[in-house]
Amino acid sequence: MGSLSATECSRGDETKLLNLGNPGAGGWLAEHVSRLLTDQGIDLYHDNFNIDSLGYWDDNNNLNR
Repeated sequence: MGSLSATECSRGDETKLLNLGNPGAGGWLAEHVSRLLTDQGIDLYHDNFNIDSLGYWDDNNNLNR
């Protein structure tokens, strides 16, 4: 799988959020995390969102929704 560019994962500030609405993002994420876990010999993984995502939702929400 190819890589995603920073512009596909950002709002223009320093915080990045992967846009899972991007058709290739889910597959990229699964492959990326799987490769990291395998390469590092990690047996247990927990993901913590740990950012305020409201701005991302507001930036991409359709006004007629």
